[in-house]
Amino acid sequence: MAAEAAAFATLTPTNLLARMAFSDLYDRLIAGRQDVDNRERAFRIGPDTQRAPDRDVEAFKRHMRRRADGKADADADQVSDTLPDTQSESDANDPNSSEPGRIWRGHFLLRFDPEPSDPRLGWTVGKRRPLAVEHTAKPADLLVCTSAFEEEHKLSVRHFHARFTFSQDTGQLGIARCSSNLAWQVTAGGVQVEKRLHILNVDSVPISIGPLEYQFRYAEFARTRQCFVLRN
Repeated sequence: MAAEAAAFATLTPTNLLARMAFSDLYDRLIAGRQDVDNRERAFRIGPDTQRAPDRDVEAFKRHMRRRADGKADADADQVSDTLPDTQSESDANDPNSSEPGRIWRGHFLLRFDPEPSDPRLGWTVGKRRPLAVEHTAKPADLLVCTSAFEEEHKLSVRHFHARFTFSQDTGQLGIARCSSNLAWQVTAGGVQVEKRLHILNVDSVPISIGPLEYQFRYAEFARTRQCFVLRN
């Protein structure tokens, strides 16, 4: 069964930081590799990921360069509404500006194959560990950002930030926070998620992992008997 068809849900980056984090992750882990199919499967990323322009990213990069140069500029949180969507001459001549505003766009897949690294926890969500410890510690199942990206943008995303799992009582899918520390926030539909499982009982709902925002959607496979059997 194709990867997309076997997914019971998808998680699509929606806000600027989540889109940039996804693109950075894809660039570092998958893009340019010959074994791209296996890499997409291992990192639970949809096979239809494509590079596309994003005007918010282009403006955000200009804002960050101006801030690094000590120039006043608009608030980065309001970047899409306050900064121009055209590239300045100085930006165009910037040797470090390669295809400004073009990022990888795609989504994550929640599926039974491969299984979660720890079935007792379900599918964990978090940041990628630094290379120095990557092979000595178990990674999250859904990597939403790299440690370098998290540190650069001060995202407050843990290595194990949240988890998706099926309720042992009802069989319904839910999301829970991995830490009891309120600083590591998770929300679903605007509601704060605790360590206790928050059931996802609507077809689509916005979810946040720290400052990273996503749209969670159930896939057609979630309504099949095969999915019902696998989840139980």
